[in-house]
Amino acid sequence: NINKEKLSNLIILYEPIWLDEEMQDINIIRKVIIDIKEYFINHYKKDIDVYYGSGVNKDNINQILEFCDGVCIGKESLNVELLKDIFDKIS
Repeated sequence: NINKEKLSNLIILYEPIWLDEEMQDINIIRKVIIDIKEYFINHYKKDIDVYYGSGVNKDNINQILEFCDGVCIGKESLNVELLKDIFDKIS
């Protein structure tokens, strides 16, 4: 039983542990995130935020932001230059 009123405070971070950067398939990631969002819309009439957080980098940031509400930048955030590269790429 999910309290529908509290869903407005919910953010889901989809971070598949089975996925490494070489295996990323943007279409699978898109489908899972859309499926999560549709589940909450269909069952609870709430559009919740879904973030993605596995292997986000300067080369895929814009593709990922096309279909999700935000990202969680992991190991790349430990390197200021890599993080800056990601920020510079966001369009």
